[in-house]
Amino acid sequence: MRSELAFFYSDSFPGSLSRLVCLLMLLALPGITRAATTGFNQDAAGPWDYNDTLNWVGGTINGTWDASLTLSAPQTVTFAAD
Repeated sequence: MRSELAFFYSDSFPGSLSRLVCLLMLLALPGITRAATTGFNQDAAGPWDYNDTLNWVGGTINGTWDASLTLSAPQTVTFAAD
């Protein structure tokens, strides 16, 4: 990993600061974006609890799997309680 970081900090590469800024922006992006604009908000395999408000946009459980949600893996969603 040290050699990869040297690539971003090295003065021998033109635009190394630009590459560093781009890398930092890409690393911050997952924390900024949401998987969906409404409804269920998890796009990975899980397992996810349907009743956990943290898995829903705005904390509102509405039963919607919005078209803007792009799954990165087959999902497992469970019900921890009735």
